[in-house]
Amino acid sequence: MSAASFDGAVAFAQDLIRIPSLPGEEGELTRRVAAEMEALGYDDVYTDELG
Repeated sequence: MSAASFDGAVAFAQDLIRIPSLPGEEGELTRRVAAEMEALGYDDVYTDELG
């Protein structure tokens, strides 16, 4: 893993840790993960009604 990739992975993990995600309240976390997946070029990114 390159230094840039490592730094990006660390920044993403830090973002996830900062987002409150109590049981049943994971919506913001779900949106952050989906946004990262889209930015990385995943073909299909979707969530269900539970997040």
